[in-house]
Amino acid sequence: MALAWAAGILLGWYMRYSAAPCGAVLFIVAGVLVALTLVLAFYKKHGNEYVFGGLLYAVVFLLGSTWLLFHFHRMQKQWPSTAQAYQAVVVGDVSRQGKTTVCPVRIVGCVDGDAVKGQDGVVQLRFLCDSTQQNLHVGDGVRFYGVVEKLRNPGNPDELDYATWLGRQGVSGGIFAGTHVKKVKEADANILRRHLSFLERLRLKALTYRVCLVRKFDRLQLHSQQEAVLQAMALGDKGQLSSQTRRIFSEVGASHVLALSGLHLGVLTFLILWLFRPLGRWRWGRMASVVVLLAFIWGFALLTGLHVSLCRAALMYSVGLIHYAMRAKGNAMDSLAFAAIVLLVWQPMNLMDVGFQLSFMSVFSILLFYPSFVKRCPRSRMWAWLAGLVFIAVASQVGAAPLTAHYFHLFSLGFLITNVVVIPCTYLLLGSALLYFLFEWLPVVQGLVGKILAWVSHFMYDAVELMARCWDWMSVKVNPSWLTVLLCYALMFSIVSAWKEHSRRWLVVSYAVLVLFAISGLVVDKQVNRQVIFYNYPSCPSVQFVEKDGRSLLWSAEKRICPPVQRFLDAHGLKAPSMLGKLDSVGGVVEFASRKIVVYDADMWKKTRVSKPLVVDILYLNRYGIGKEWNWEKYFIPRLVVVDASVSNSWRRRVLDALEARGWPYYDMATEGALVLKEQRP
Repeated sequence: MALAWAAGILLGWYMRYSAAPCGAVLFIVAGVLVALTLVLAFYKKHGNEYVFGGLLYAVVFLLGSTWLLFHFHRMQKQWPSTAQAYQAVVVGDVSRQGKTTVCPVRIVGCVDGDAVKGQDGVVQLRFLCDSTQQNLHVGDGVRFYGVVEKLRNPGNPDELDYATWLGRQGVSGGIFAGTHVKKVKEADANILRRHLSFLERLRLKALTYRVCLVRKFDRLQLHSQQEAVLQAMALGDKGQLSSQTRRIFSEVGASHVLALSGLHLGVLTFLILWLFRPLGRWRWGRMASVVVLLAFIWGFALLTGLHVSLCRAALMYSVGLIHYAMRAKGNAMDSLAFAAIVLLVWQPMNLMDVGFQLSFMSVFSILLFYPSFVKRCPRSRMWAWLAGLVFIAVASQVGAAPLTAHYFHLFSLGFLITNVVVIPCTYLLLGSALLYFLFEWLPVVQGLVGKILAWVSHFMYDAVELMARCWDWMSVKVNPSWLTVLLCYALMFSIVSAWKEHSRRWLVVSYAVLVLFAISGLVVDKQVNRQVIFYNYPSCPSVQFVEKDGRSLLWSAEKRICPPVQRFLDAHGLKAPSMLGKLDSVGGVVEFASRKIVVYDADMWKKTRVSKPLVVDILYLNRYGIGKEWNWEKYFIPRLVVVDASVSNSWRRRVLDALEARGWPYYDMATEGALVLKEQRP
């Protein structure tokens, strides 16, 4: 049923931009099938069970599609096209990105003169940093002025679909308010928070309490990134993690410890269950311990933000605890399927979330290999514990490896050695963090536990950093397609089934999948097209000239490889490009892919004398070389002018007006995204 529901959600996801009546048609068809299924359920006849099962799966499939379409269209909001004054509540973590502050806010009203009109929806608020807004936190009330725009990706090649990801989180638009942001008084914020639902208010209180707990880690006087890792592992606050820290943990195969999941919840649950162990001898003591554990599990999930991977673990542990209280045996695979159905009914777009996919495939892999591991597990407790540690590390990495390689283009070969160090440190960190908060009323004991916590944090971070520096060869850059990913999982499942059942049929299936896997590697064309890429990255304007053999040249205003360029290189397995300096050769014109391209530099062209304007295919303008005097017609007759997103809004409007006055066609990267031009075929 879980697979049928998920397959229906996938169909609905690919139909999400179709007309709304499609959802109604699917719902009507599902209703007809439900009626047929009920008729077959009451009309018992030999052979009808297969038809009944097929109809039931078809009903679940169509209902999954209908549910996804219903959710998607309900989340679409129509915002005013003009600038408005809004009242809102901060409902997520506040982070700083360069010179701007970014946070999700729920708009509760639109100020029109002295009246306040009702508005509802979550948007991503961006505004310029200053000393006033540095104190903005979760739950605060704000007023701002601006235009809510549709979420857009930069459009760079092989980028993560951030706009769609925000949409799945319920964010319906984005707004840049500049300096027109004001934090309201606490009394006014209380009035604004009354417009939120009970669950949202409860979640905000939990996140506010998490901020208080995070501040207590400041007493440990750790290095900034060591404290950031501790905050992520203990409380799920990853706002302070730098890109470099995320990268080194990913390279050594330890990034899973930074995302709260069943590992973290399992450690905390085991500790509390051990404390309540004496009560397990009596029936009511067992029930009391289960109630306390359930309250702790869901309180911790709420405190850390109700992340998908943690909700999956919380649901599975809840089912297991209920079985424990009833002294009944449960099936872990059924618990996993139950967790999937609950999460996909609650929010069907969770299926497209990377965290959801990685979490479920990791646990599925562990459960798939677990019966074979139990038969060969050592009898000694210590060796069994070590073997279990290695088994969980290997099985979870095997389950997550195809998806990790597809999304992040990276596979770590040293994950086994890394996890032998990292997972015991995780046990110590989480146990110490729990004791650190519990002994708040005993400063002496808390100080001792804090020293242990600081030492373990320091040791783990330094160990991971050392392994990333010494074993850089252990991380392999790959770029598998979705077909390759699916074949990897089909091969894994068929091999395990053949091993368990000793069946020739499954062995034949394994060989067939292996052949398809080899064919897919030969059929998929990995050759890079000859192309020119104008990257949409305002802080570092870049243009890359890519050859078919993978060699490339890069012009960068900052003389560095910016993140979008690095992601393109990693996705296609290309080497670092050769850097171009000032484009002063051949009159400042680069001829590439049957095009003449000019990266305009006003200072250089002031010193250049031309008898007549040069006919060029592309004139590229960015904030570093645009200049203040626009005499482009003296030098060029362009077929297309590309205006980079780095140009400020005021200058962009003046530039676009000047181009329209001259009648020159242009491409505005601020609204259209990155530009990729492939080689023109004769």
